[in-house]
Amino acid sequence: MLYWWNGQWFEQEVISLPVNDPGLLYGATVFTTLRVYQQWLDHPLTHWADHGDRLQQSLFALQWPAPDLEQIEQAARHLSQHYPILRVTCFPSGQVLITGRELTEDLQQRQQLGIKAWLMPPVVTNVPSQN
Repeated sequence: MLYWWNGQWFEQEVISLPVNDPGLLYGATVFTTLRVYQQWLDHPLTHWADHGDRLQQSLFALQWPAPDLEQIEQAARHLSQHYPILRVTCFPSGQVLITGRELTEDLQQRQQLGIKAWLMPPVVTNVPSQN
């Protein structure tokens, strides 16, 4: 598996994160997942610019450091030659992980039959209000 972590390329399946990293402890990340058509980030159905804009807006709203977007785009372009699905994950520290994966094997079936989802009813808790 080829991936890009914090400005470097890796192929091993393991990265090192500090145990107190907010992304690890609290799931504090901003991410976007995109489908790459015809191995081309600029394909009209890929919407690369829209994904990048949403990442930037989210990072700005959270007041997280802005990563080097040109570097991210270069890495995404490289990975788009290997994978049809990319995920760009930004951490509060400014670190970025870009991974790729294949399309699900049952994609055509899912597209034809759809998928099932359900909404969990509201849950009453004993947590005091933050107001």
